[in-house]
Amino acid sequence: STELDWSMEERADKTSKLQPKLENVLVATCSDDGTARLWYPMQANELACLTGHSDRVLSVSTSRAGQLCTSSLDSSLRIWKYNNQSQHIVPGHNGAVTFVCASAAGKVLSGSRDGTFRLWSKEAGSAVYICQVSLKASGKAVTCGCWLDDDTCVTGSDDCSISIWHINKDGRVVLKSSLMTESPLLSIESPKGPSNRVFFTAEWCGAVKAWNPDGQLARLQTNCGPSCMLLKMRYLSNMTLLVTTMLGYMHVINVQGLVEGSMKAGLLPLHTLTVPESEMEMNGEPDEQSQPAWLLDVTSDPANYITGDNKGQISYQVNNMRVATKVHAGDVTSVLETKNGVVFTGSKDSTIKIWEKTEEVLTQVGQFFCSAPVTSMCFLDNQSSTDIPIAYGDKLGYVNFLVWRG
Repeated sequence: STELDWSMEERADKTSKLQPKLENVLVATCSDDGTARLWYPMQANELACLTGHSDRVLSVSTSRAGQLCTSSLDSSLRIWKYNNQSQHIVPGHNGAVTFVCASAAGKVLSGSRDGTFRLWSKEAGSAVYICQVSLKASGKAVTCGCWLDDDTCVTGSDDCSISIWHINKDGRVVLKSSLMTESPLLSIESPKGPSNRVFFTAEWCGAVKAWNPDGQLARLQTNCGPSCMLLKMRYLSNMTLLVTTMLGYMHVINVQGLVEGSMKAGLLPLHTLTVPESEMEMNGEPDEQSQPAWLLDVTSDPANYITGDNKGQISYQVNNMRVATKVHAGDVTSVLETKNGVVFTGSKDSTIKIWEKTEEVLTQVGQFFCSAPVTSMCFLDNQSSTDIPIAYGDKLGYVNFLVWRG
């Protein structure tokens, strides 16, 4: 009799099968937030976030033709087709985005905890923004930045450094000057306009400083409170500076003399504005151990500013009274308002909500579902009565560009 080598046959059969590469496996998931997502799981990389359902997505399935089918509690089925050949991949930072801001010419500046900043602008003849420059600015996080003019920007870092950068005509970015402060930088803000004479910094030690464009210290404001208290600055059109804190109130500093070029000695006029308690606290219910709200952002409307805080609330004016309303499930990290009264709130709950003012009341009119917690937002330059473009940064390091069509 002849003995057969079954083990060899089994090995041959196994090796003849196709062995897919794990790094090429694409996974689809569905979520209670009304989205479906595509992932490369081995790289922990999200490729796409599919929005369109208005309620929880219950299931997702794929076909051999590359189509995706989703079912939802909104009583609908949706068929999706993923085309990776036409996908425009926008490179992200290697750490959470800490800020985004836009110049009057439409250039966008972003910073990240990976120690870099990036400059973004539109491709010629296109509405798509691409990263033109990525530079290492610090060995630690780049926490804040602003534009002084269309060709000059400033960044601040956790290593206590301020860097002033100039963009040459050939597109190269060069370091104009570098300054050192006593403590890490929390926020940088400047007036907008070609005749800008000053920019402002808020530091971890509690100091607010004014600098001229050459990097010389113009004014030191030391009466803003203890260290670790300041969070965000916002320059208003009436030449005042709002400085938010983690104690539930804001400083209002008159900087008219500095903006107009007067550098007199002494402290600037300063007073505080207190944000009201939350609805839960006013009803006698405990709200996050009744700690003061951290005011994470504020709009630049001097008549009726809107704040966002770490309790998911926004605060605004209603009938000559300020009220606080919870509108997000996570921190409200960014608040913007257009001249026409359209308000955008970005949150760590991975949503951007759109509101309209009607008789001093905010009414929600739209919502974006984002792929990650929102860390910062800014308006872009080409706003119209119907189209409002914005840029936002997220915790995954991506800078995203959206348009709200009202």
